[in-house]
Amino acid sequence: WANEAMLYQQIRSNFPLREVKAGKDDILRPVGPHPEPTIPHGKGTWRPFQIAFILASLPELVDPTRPTRSLVDLIYFPTGGGKTEAYLGASSISLLARRLRDPNDAGTDTLMRYTLRLLTAQQFLRAASLVCVLEEIRDRNEDALGTSPFGIGIWLGRTSTPNNWKKAVEVLGKLRRNPQEQNLFLLLRCPWCGAQMGTKPKAKGGQHVFGYELLGTKVIFRCVDTQCRYSRRSGMPVHVVDEDIYD
Repeated sequence: WANEAMLYQQIRSNFPLREVKAGKDDILRPVGPHPEPTIPHGKGTWRPFQIAFILASLPELVDPTRPTRSLVDLIYFPTGGGKTEAYLGASSISLLARRLRDPNDAGTDTLMRYTLRLLTAQQFLRAASLVCVLEEIRDRNEDALGTSPFGIGIWLGRTSTPNNWKKAVEVLGKLRRNPQEQNLFLLLRCPWCGAQMGTKPKAKGGQHVFGYELLGTKVIFRCVDTQCRYSRRSGMPVHVVDEDIYD
């Protein structure tokens, strides 16, 4: 399952951005057909150091009682060498193993910390694609992996993301009225199908806001492509509001 998740996050996070446009009926739709994941030649393989890292970490990832869990494994490798894939692979195993031990154990499992906010936002999309694939796997295997959805959150502080639901609803309203308003929702493309998320100016003032939807007193991420798995009412398993993450 972890290998399957890593393969399809690699494919899905590399889908080209699918621009969204309004038709004559003023309904927003992505340009082009809904993409199907196909495995390109040369993709879907681990590098030797990644396999070594995951295998070296494997006993501690699957057995919480091992005393060596208190040790830190450091990946020291050049930029572009594949560190992200290595730790995302380890994270996948950790998430899945935890549910296999107890399908009802749905607390926080993995913390990722970055030193630059820009880097955080970039890596967040890749990790979000992984979680979306893991959630699809869980949905197909509820008996083994439980009914609580996998999810991912990003915590950056109020200058980058909303602190609470009230602020999130307020930001959504401002985005609809003002093209100059800062977008605090961060996610600008669907991590599952690549459809554009965000804003587009309207001809008569204000702007379209798509991908972010008011649901009661909350704002959820919901893909504008009706064929996307994450266009359904429950939205994506992605959380950017601090209050939501704490819950």
